[in-house]
Amino acid sequence: MKTGTETVAVSKLKSQLSKYLRKVGRGQEIIVTSFSHPVARLVPPGGAEPLLARRAVRPLRDLAAIKGFRVPAKADPVALLLEDRERR
Repeated sequence: MKTGTETVAVSKLKSQLSKYLRKVGRGQEIIVTSFSHPVARLVPPGGAEPLLARRAVRPLRDLAAIKGFRVPAKADPVALLLEDRERR
């Protein structure tokens, strides 16, 4: 089982996807970059640390600052998110 981290550009990953998926399957972590900036991480199944739910870092009222977005007085953030996803 090979371990370690390798970095690959999106363009190269697209052209050699099977090669990189085999590496991930053997235990290697792949960092995907776009214009030299990390944008994604490919990890073997079970290799990612558990995802944690976090509280909002800013209050709901800050959404009012977004142009064209109106926050109802008694808004349910989860309901707003689901509604937005359904519209897309």
